[in-house]
Amino acid sequence: MCQPLPVLRRLISLIFFLLCSPGFAWAQPAHSGSLFDEYDQLRTQVSEDAVNLPFVIRSQTEGKRLSAEVVGIIDQPLNDVAQTLGDVASWCDFMPLNLNVKACTYRRLASSDLLTLFLGRKFYQSPEESHPLKYRYRVKQANDDGITIVMQADQGPMGTTDYLLELDAVAIDGRTLMRVSMAYTGSWLSGLASSAYLATLGRNKQGFSVQGRDADGEPVFIRGPQAIIERNAMRYLFAMQAYLETRLIPVDERFAARAHRWFELTEVYAAQLHELEREEYLDAKMRERQNQMRLQKEAGF
Repeated sequence: MCQPLPVLRRLISLIFFLLCSPGFAWAQPAHSGSLFDEYDQLRTQVSEDAVNLPFVIRSQTEGKRLSAEVVGIIDQPLNDVAQTLGDVASWCDFMPLNLNVKACTYRRLASSDLLTLFLGRKFYQSPEESHPLKYRYRVKQANDDGITIVMQADQGPMGTTDYLLELDAVAIDGRTLMRVSMAYTGSWLSGLASSAYLATLGRNKQGFSVQGRDADGEPVFIRGPQAIIERNAMRYLFAMQAYLETRLIPVDERFAARAHRWFELTEVYAAQLHELEREEYLDAKMRERQNQMRLQKEAGF
């Protein structure tokens, strides 16, 4: 006998996985020149529509391909950023701050490190209810000038391929200029899922890019697939910031402090990023943290 409800729940879960995964993009971001040059170019591009954001963000679509990147300044020295983010284990300390990351595990291998993210809905879910996405993690470059970290995964659900998450960081006046870039290649099925989401749960969601001004002079923010990827890129940038700001807190208090800080950072842009109330978010994250520790222990690393 047909059981439509379980099938529907599975489809909804896959839609959230695709739209909120840390590779949600249909193209590799176009990097031109140095990170300093790009930051200046981006600031110039958005200056006429500036809305006093402490970062610059852009996204674009090209057929089945969509890409986005966010560039901002983190008030932490480059040396600290490079030392912490240059270790694959540290990523499992901040990636799960994102609403859709239910757990994270890592393995150190001779060829390249592996990072597995368990992705699902915004509310609490166990790893068994989520979707694992397996990244190859490598430090592409690390020297006094900066650090570049690249994470790639060949396949995802619904025929999606070529996942990319890249971090670039350089020193700027004792702080760190950071860029988070995201990408993946979609399929006809993932495009159908995206359309379904945007016609229902995501129909009123907005991003950060300003498309113009309304009759009252207020900014009109981008919507649709580009808004989705912009929101997710910002969530990861804030996760890194929360992690770096709390790294000196006692170990047994650290994750809770990071979760509180991430929520504070995202609530500044509640129009784009608010999804759960504070207590619901914190409760979910603390439960998911326990699940993650169990998974990592079982993995033996």
